[in-house]
Amino acid sequence: IATELHLKRLVVGGFDRVYELGRIFRNEGVSTRHNPEFTSVEVYEAYADYESMMELTESLVEGLATELVGSTTLPYGDETIDVAR
Repeated sequence: IATELHLKRLVVGGFDRVYELGRIFRNEGVSTRHNPEFTSVEVYEAYADYESMMELTESLVEGLATELVGSTTLPYGDETIDVAR
């Protein structure tokens, strides 16, 4: 059963916001270019549109960078990425 079905039932049942952070394993065959295990975040919010979800995503990425690295500026190869909003 897909993980989002339980979350959607909670929203229909009256919860304003729900989320799940979990490990996912997909048995889709062996490949050197495909990792069958990954971490997924699913978020549902009643009456939210794509702008609300974008704001949530941007604040989540900015907060994670600040907590983990101490800055919103991240090195990436020869480049520097600023994840501040």
